[in-house]
Amino acid sequence: MWWKMSCENERSPMFAKPALRLTVAGLCLSLALVVVYYATWGLYFEPMYYTEHFLPYFLGVLALLPVILWAFNSFLFKKRALAIAVICASAAGIVGHIVMLAYVLSKLIFLLTAGVPYFIAAAFVAVVLLFAFSHKFGKCTRRAVVVVMCGVFLTVTLVGLFDLKPLYFNSGAVVFAVGEEYQICWSTSTASVGYVEVDGVRYYDDTAGTLNTANIHKATVPRAALDEAGGYKVVSRKIILPHTYLTVGAGSIAKGYPFRAPDVSDGLQVYNISDNHLLNAGASAAGKYWGERLDVLIANGDHVNDLENELEITMMYDLLSEVTGSARPVVVTRGNHETAGPLEDFFPKCIGSRDGKFYYTVELGGVDFLVLDYAATETDDNPVASAVANYDNYRTEEMEWLKTTVDAYLAEETGAKWLIVACHVPYGIRAQRYYPEFSRAVIAETERMGADLLIGGHVHSVGFYEGNEGINEAAYPVIAGSIRNDKYLDHQSISAARFTGTALDIREDGIAVLFTDQDGRIRGEYEIKR
Repeated sequence: MWWKMSCENERSPMFAKPALRLTVAGLCLSLALVVVYYATWGLYFEPMYYTEHFLPYFLGVLALLPVILWAFNSFLFKKRALAIAVICASAAGIVGHIVMLAYVLSKLIFLLTAGVPYFIAAAFVAVVLLFAFSHKFGKCTRRAVVVVMCGVFLTVTLVGLFDLKPLYFNSGAVVFAVGEEYQICWSTSTASVGYVEVDGVRYYDDTAGTLNTANIHKATVPRAALDEAGGYKVVSRKIILPHTYLTVGAGSIAKGYPFRAPDVSDGLQVYNISDNHLLNAGASAAGKYWGERLDVLIANGDHVNDLENELEITMMYDLLSEVTGSARPVVVTRGNHETAGPLEDFFPKCIGSRDGKFYYTVELGGVDFLVLDYAATETDDNPVASAVANYDNYRTEEMEWLKTTVDAYLAEETGAKWLIVACHVPYGIRAQRYYPEFSRAVIAETERMGADLLIGGHVHSVGFYEGNEGINEAAYPVIAGSIRNDKYLDHQSISAARFTGTALDIREDGIAVLFTDQDGRIRGEYEIKR
């Protein structure tokens, strides 16, 4: 008996019976994990299922394990260590599920970047608490805590006041083609001014004579000048104090790029990417299908989640510059996800646009591109957008511009050139869903203009729809051009490394339409005859 009592007294607290608070906490957290997982099942079952069929069921079983373990421990084992394990596993499961759900819903980058101020605040609280309890530490430890706190506050103060971050290029340059211009955009790590130099001539990023101090830059270059020069240089100079009558600049950085205008000797090779939602790896790999033969990249919208911060814009630049090597022109459309967020009104300064509008025309390699913009897919009176939305008027102006453009185009008698419409929303197969009256007017005008093809994104699938067949209400073919998957053309997965886009090989007698994935495999092939 004395031996048994001695063993019980020496038993580790971890193997003692759990306190009531641990049992209750384990039950609450394990049930919360079950509720969180199965309540959001419908939001991401399909992407997980088409990534790996077993995945949603496997994660569903994992979500149940903590509550099962809690039951066994509460009524059978009654171990404090297992109670703590249930709490830790449930908390980790909830956090992991939130991260997975954010990833599936294309909100992970937003979650991480939007959380930066809260992470910094938590770090300050931790340091303050450390200082508050420092009296319990030894003399050397207290001294170290004070030094760390002073260093942290001094660093944050200096960086905040004087922007002491080093200057470097956050992304490669992107050459957007709009009308007779190239609008060259790039991103820097900190506030700077900049310009593009072509054949000794500087084209500044400025407004009414004042150089724009920003992290995101755009300089406009005449297309003829860059096509002839075959290369350009981007230069940025750090600005430490942009204040009135006390502007202070620092060192400059520069980077040169080659450039090649479309080469039509073997036809026009075009690639279309959309809806990668900041998952760049697969889209970048797929976009390199043509290699050095690439002539034009169509960036067809939803390359960001929402315009919450400049990091998302920089990541879009990363994708487009990676595919083009900063050496090919990009035709860009605005997606519906690029109509949301605090930087929405800044976005026209970040990509190709015509007088701040995202509808324009551009001719590249003997092919006419008509870029259209559906803007937000929500109506102006939708509560999620009504406070700032004025898209009905915007689309009215766009329709007036389109009619005028069609009249001018027909008057030019352009002959046998191809006319390709690029629009994030493939309105021909979505005419009944988004603004039916506007959609039918767009279809009528583009048919009158003689459009040969509409290529879009938005639907997160790839598909080829013949004119006036099935759900396509347009007289010309419609292509749904991108999906984050390399296996199912109509079901999206959640892998950042998988992607299928659209390659166009445009010749005088026809257009070859190829759906290609990140490994360069052709997943579908169609032909458009003149």
